[in-house]
Amino acid sequence: MHAVDAPDFVLPSTMDELAAANRQSMVKNIHAEPHGGGWFMDGLNWLLGKVPKPWSWISGLANAASKPWKGDSMNEIDEEYAKLVDATYKDDRPEMLENWRRMPELDSEYLATWQNADGHVLIAVRGTKLSHLRDIGEDLLVAAIGSPLDVISRDLSTVLNSIPPDKTVDLAAHSLGTSLALTAYEKNPELYGRIHQTFLYSPAFSPFAIKANVTEKYEKDANVRYFISLSDPVSIGDIGSQGPSNVVYRTGNPLKPMTEHNIESWYPGTYDELHTTQHIEPTYSQNDASVGSKTVQPDRDDLGADTTFSFGEDNFNQRFEQQLQPWSVRFNEG
Repeated sequence: MHAVDAPDFVLPSTMDELAAANRQSMVKNIHAEPHGGGWFMDGLNWLLGKVPKPWSWISGLANAASKPWKGDSMNEIDEEYAKLVDATYKDDRPEMLENWRRMPELDSEYLATWQNADGHVLIAVRGTKLSHLRDIGEDLLVAAIGSPLDVISRDLSTVLNSIPPDKTVDLAAHSLGTSLALTAYEKNPELYGRIHQTFLYSPAFSPFAIKANVTEKYEKDANVRYFISLSDPVSIGDIGSQGPSNVVYRTGNPLKPMTEHNIESWYPGTYDELHTTQHIEPTYSQNDASVGSKTVQPDRDDLGADTTFSFGEDNFNQRFEQQLQPWSVRFNEG
């Protein structure tokens, strides 16, 4: 009935298509649209504005479907940082990845620090390794209460204290790593103040959390850039919301949801095709690790890849149970 009111940019053929649309044809037309939208999205977005308020949830859901045409496109920096985060997952992290050199004296369980020839620094934060029980525990906390324990603030402080203040430092994280990084920011605002820009690939978002997800607290911050696949079940818990202000969306492949979640999906090619240089890492003692004119004094004796890391006096099991208790009570009552 709205066809006669349609503006000139909404073609009559578009209105005919919308009038006959079902779920299958709707999905087919949306996925066929180019970046920036086209004839079908023009008509759909106009029609959504006609949805009456009692049914506004329909508009919200459909607007979520149109998110891929509202965000930015990937650029070279986005892809470079995704590669460096992928390399940070490796048990044998490379010495060099293309034009970036790793600073092994600043390595920790979740972090690797990379520097290019211009002196630009990237702190990369990996996500979950399924073989690490602590990672699984942190994932459960994100699902239940929206944020993990703060386990990387000390390592971030060590890195940032080692980088001269005139150097630009960015941070890139993936999956669980996005929640770890933002939790560190929440607990230590001075860390966030030192970071130039933050890149969050496949950020973790739980629709079941009893508290606000830490990954949604920075959505309006233009210095925090989100990368979200709408086929990734880990990142689309906020479907229907306005979403981040600085974001790259893609529809992805709904038939391969966990492939969509993989950090490797955010850059062209595969990790094996990247130019990397390996070497045997030296052992760094508490007294011989240094960067520039500043001396780094890690809290661990050995920064080798197989080291078991200690986080001060923290009791992970006790802290985990304390954080999870409110969610358990609510779950049992519900």
